[in-house]
Amino acid sequence: MKKSLSLIMFISLFLFSCAKGEDLLPGNDTSMFKETEGDKLIVKSVSAPKSDITGQLEAFARYEKQVDEFSVTFNESITRTHQLIFEFDALYPVQAMIIHTDDLKEVSIEYSLDKIKFTKYINNQALSKGKTTISLDGVLAYAIRLVFPDDKKYTIDDIYFTLAPGMMVKERHDWFDAFYQRKGWTGADGIFSFNLDGSTHLDNDSQKLFIFSDTFVGELYEEADYRKTMIMINNSIGYHDPSKPLQESMRFQYKESSLGAPKTIFTPEAYTGRQLRNLLDNDGIYPSLSKDGLLVKESFGHQFLTEADQAELIIDLQAIQNIGNLYIWNYNDEPQFGASSYEIYLSDDGTNFIKHTTDTIALASGSEEEPYTKAIEIEDQSRFIKFVIKNDEAKIGLGKIYIEDTSNNPLFGVVTGTPSDPELNSTESSSRLWLQDGVVIGDKFYVYPILVKDIPGLFKVHSVNLIEVPIINNEINYDQATYYSTPLQFNTDDGGEVFFGAGIMNHIAHDGYVYIYGYKDLNGRYLTVGRFKPEHVKDFNQYEFFDGNTFVKDIRKVQPLIKDVSAELSVTYLETGEHQGKYMLVVMENTTSGRVSYSLSDTPYGPFSPYKQIFQTYEHTYLDAFTYNAKMQASISKPGRYIITYNVNSNNFASLRNSLIYYPRFIELIEVKRKDNS
Repeated sequence: MKKSLSLIMFISLFLFSCAKGEDLLPGNDTSMFKETEGDKLIVKSVSAPKSDITGQLEAFARYEKQVDEFSVTFNESITRTHQLIFEFDALYPVQAMIIHTDDLKEVSIEYSLDKIKFTKYINNQALSKGKTTISLDGVLAYAIRLVFPDDKKYTIDDIYFTLAPGMMVKERHDWFDAFYQRKGWTGADGIFSFNLDGSTHLDNDSQKLFIFSDTFVGELYEEADYRKTMIMINNSIGYHDPSKPLQESMRFQYKESSLGAPKTIFTPEAYTGRQLRNLLDNDGIYPSLSKDGLLVKESFGHQFLTEADQAELIIDLQAIQNIGNLYIWNYNDEPQFGASSYEIYLSDDGTNFIKHTTDTIALASGSEEEPYTKAIEIEDQSRFIKFVIKNDEAKIGLGKIYIEDTSNNPLFGVVTGTPSDPELNSTESSSRLWLQDGVVIGDKFYVYPILVKDIPGLFKVHSVNLIEVPIINNEINYDQATYYSTPLQFNTDDGGEVFFGAGIMNHIAHDGYVYIYGYKDLNGRYLTVGRFKPEHVKDFNQYEFFDGNTFVKDIRKVQPLIKDVSAELSVTYLETGEHQGKYMLVVMENTTSGRVSYSLSDTPYGPFSPYKQIFQTYEHTYLDAFTYNAKMQASISKPGRYIITYNVNSNNFASLRNSLIYYPRFIELIEVKRKDNS
């Protein structure tokens, strides 16, 4: 068994070293390559796996040929065709191929984004005697394969390729190496980064904050990239100091118990059980934000219950609102514990309340899908709504409360009052927070975590939330974090579900808004967008959502913008460069396809152009793994040089012993310089 484990670790290390492939041929001086259109491309290797050849094939990989390097003759092939494969050191938009030959009459050209799968681009291109230049129109390629017949001997004197305008992509193994730890923090899922000074400019030199979701803590074997010990916590953070060399710039943090065991930083207790917050969120009611919503029977995480025969709750709407109607769903899990009567009071200041209504309320039926129990007309202005509910039982609860203003827009508030029943069931005990994107506003960091719970065979997202964290001495003080509920996840009346927080763009310097991106899941995954002013980050009644024409307060009217986005993504305003003034959306198409792509728009809310694929992940070729959730990390990017990450995971828990899984990968999207401004 020990020998087998050692062999597995050796193979894993060998394959990853091959995959990184950073070394070029010895003596291959590439200093003439300036990332400018027309430059000769850097070739990492050349191979002809099917052919018997005479000559120095590696000469075609030299940036400049040496005097003793001559032509290559293709004698015969084990198949009916010769295959000549050029692998570049990066993905390049290829302008042209230049070939020198007196013998070869025609050639077919194929390209690859991952050096594995090739796509035919030109079929049977005729060649002139001597030099032929073949336009490749900027096709993005990591490798080019030439195919020509094996009907006679052919001699080729030289082949090289040139750089087209557009975007080139390099794998940033140096960033991976900076993250790679052999002890302590040893990998994580999910990754977002931020300038802690709040700046949105690229090439900012402030300290960077990284946040991660599920995280491994432990130790690696000394001799290989394999986890010796591994404890998973649900989230962690890291800091990057750009003033230090990259390999020394990263440090990671997580909490520890009194015995030194690793612990999660942001925990879910504020969102679990039968708490008051459940009354206003959209979990467990279908559709949400509607008097027509039907409430599930399950109470844990969906409804409110307390051990008393009377309870008081106060809803703060954050500002004086024109309140229209209230709709109440009584406690539906064990209907006998529902309220039998209620009193409603209104207040502008939270101190002086005036009674509005006293009435009885029927018990729920306990059905699997329960309609609302009571509709109450308010038709008054107020900021605070106080409920006093009563019954004659040992416990009392409510299901949901839905509030509309006089224009029928949903209203959301912060609810406080009687403490809830502390009991949790097994599903609730599995709760954890997955950290989505966030934003730095002043001396606070705000992040939008999703609440995840296990269900048989998989997990389910139950709500989008908000955590406010003070920034003190250039670090976040997570021990002083404040947890808030939000309405930013809801079930739509067409059977879909909308989530916000997948990406955040701080656009305050340009139009005064922070844009919050999300997605709608319904027959695909579609981008959605909302926005808020920084002073309203915690007041969700001030958030606006794009309805396809303009921004409106009613979140239910949000409209899809572009299909096939990922569950984590980015939208970045480009201040300079080839796409100056544009907004770049970066995704992994369909979340797990391996297709890293971008789309451009003239506004933060579209319309977005068709996707341009820039990278095809290939970790599955040497790991038992899949990839997902690509996004730009603007905080560590520079103008014209954009760092993009994606995550690597496995469906096989045993495979996570391989420490090359559960680490982010880094690529760099680089604008090719134009000749006239290089």
